Amino acid sequence: MTLSLATSPSDVYLNLVGEIDNTTVTPTIRLKPVEALKRQVDNTPANDVLLTEIVLTMSADEVDTDGTLNSERVYLTGGTETTYAGQSIVEYTTVVRGIYNTNKTNPPVAGSGGSRNYKTHATGARCVLDGGFLARRLEEDFASTVNDKVLQATCFDYTTDVTVGDGRNYFVVPAKFTSTSLNRVHARVITAGTTGTTDIQIRNVTDSVDMLSTKLTIDSTETGSDTADVPAVIDTTKDDVVTNDLIAIDIDATSTTEAKGLIVTLEFRG
Repeated sequence: MTLSLATSPSDVYLNLVGEIDNTTVTPTIRLKPVEALKRQVDNTPANDVLLTEIVLTMSADEVDTDGTLNSERVYLTGGTETTYAGQSIVEYTTVVRGIYNTNKTNPPVAGSGGSRNYKTHATGARCVLDGGFLARRLEEDFASTVNDKVLQATCFDYTTDVTVGDGRNYFVVPAKFTSTSLNRVHARVITAGTTGTTDIQIRNVTDSVDMLSTKLTIDSTETGSDTADVPAVIDTTKDDVVTNDLIAIDIDATSTTEAKGLIVTLEFRG
């Protein structure tokens, strides 16, 4: 059985057309408009990506005799853009029908008006994409494309003065970080120093280059670089790393009264 949707009064609500065969357990679902089923990746419409997983709630315009809305939720996958009856549509496969019901294997009897598991939907029923699920999918899609990775190094013990010197900590770039670039840096001391700044450089020993064009600093009486008067600047010509690059954390200056303890956080983005 196939469920077909006509024009949409908004980008969420979709009109249902055609009669519903309530005995089909895993129906094919055809949705339109196509644009409502895509997510943006940039400002170019042609680059929009079709959602391959959605949750759809189907509900009748009328209510049941007991006053409850005649609706059910279905979990759809596939998301194939195609043409049906001369119109652009997206075709999905039903994976789970009657979400949150306890007995998904017991479809309703045709003409019975539904059951605790499934509902029947007359012509004119409406459908809505589950906004919460859609938001979660977009967050997951974004996270999977961003591919942020974090390294954190303790350069000085929490009660030890921060002192000037190269290579106060070293680490080797893991294989999972290869072909990523330094995207964010942060430094934190446990006890603030006073008079002057604590200046930190991130150095790629393998490539013999400094990765910051403006050093990471912690100001006098402050404990974090996020409040620095002069923010750190990553040199975008020297920010990339590959597997087994050796990275050093150098301390180029300290406050007159040294800070104690130093933690440096480096975020890489692929």
